[in-house]
Amino acid sequence: MGKILCLILTLAVVFCLCGCVESVNDNFCVQITCITETTEFRGVGTKIESGYILTVAHIFPETDDEKKICFLDPADGNSYETEILFIDRSQDLALLSGPETVGLTLSENMPSVNEKLYLCFPGEKLSVTYCGNRNCFAEGKPSRLMQLNSYVEKGISGAPLIDKSGTLTGIICARDREYSVSYAIEKETIKTFLEKAFDEEKVISPLP
Repeated sequence: MGKILCLILTLAVVFCLCGCVESVNDNFCVQITCITETTEFRGVGTKIESGYILTVAHIFPETDDEKKICFLDPADGNSYETEILFIDRSQDLALLSGPETVGLTLSENMPSVNEKLYLCFPGEKLSVTYCGNRNCFAEGKPSRLMQLNSYVEKGISGAPLIDKSGTLTGIICARDREYSVSYAIEKETIKTFLEKAFDEEKVISPLP
């Protein structure tokens, strides 16, 4: 009897944890398009608190060409023009102006190795496994990246990783076809970037 009760309680805890992530509304993901005179770039952005969109810097060309940047908001199906408020190419992160809606907050803790996470992008969610961090010394890349067990398709750079508490723990930034893995910028790097952005831009910070 005791073993059965223990099993029921364990399953209840698992159900609650999974349900927490499953219930996350994917309206916080937006499709970003950056159009220049010669090229069109696409990626994913994440709504964060206080009306901003967080994404990766590499979807925006470094040229001085005039850029038109728009995002498609699944919350209402409309497309809106936006602008880059702050960009740090050394960390591959950019902050854009966004809708005044509720967005994701940063996770307080790093996920555990082998913890299941959700990778969210417009219209879809993908279950992935956190495999640990990898030191990365390539030019233009953050010093450490989260390694995931799945190879993601092209075009979803900037998509958020959601942990079991429903908070933002990483941003997809790279993939490796040879080893069938993907990489994400970890939450500590994101936090440092946002602190710098909000300090220099004198905008309202969503950080606690």
